Amino acid sequence: MRTQISQKVRHGFTLIEILIVVVILGILAAIVIPQFTDAAAEASRSNLQTQLQTLRSQIELYNVQNPATAYDDLTVVGANFWDPLIQGNYLMTWPKNPLQNNSTTVADAPNPGVGWVWNDLGDPWTLNIYTVDEDGAWFDGDGDGNPD
Repeated sequence: MRTQISQKVRHGFTLIEILIVVVILGILAAIVIPQFTDAAAEASRSNLQTQLQTLRSQIELYNVQNPATAYDDLTVVGANFWDPLIQGNYLMTWPKNPLQNNSTTVADAPNPGVGWVWNDLGDPWTLNIYTVDEDGAWFDGDGDGNPD
């Protein structure tokens, strides 16, 4: 008489199969993770570029609607640059530079910790606004590091 040997069939993964999956996941992570590491900084710069365009258009609108006093109103020593724009309903509140988390405004001198820099570009009737990046250098949205 034959005796039957009971064999249990084991279902599961071998160590080699698990190691292969782990290696593949590691390779995929090494490819994908570097693409997302700069996402927050890129989002802040993109936000800043949009803010600059909006602020420049609002300053231009203010200059067009107040041609006689616009430059003097915005550049009064001791006053806040944004106050005439807020009081005239051109802006809701002082804009914050997302790279510096600051609303301060100065003339012609980018420094670390300063939010915005205004510049007349040599023409007292043409006023432009720039910002300062993390290093205290000009940031005007076009990437060249110069206020133009």
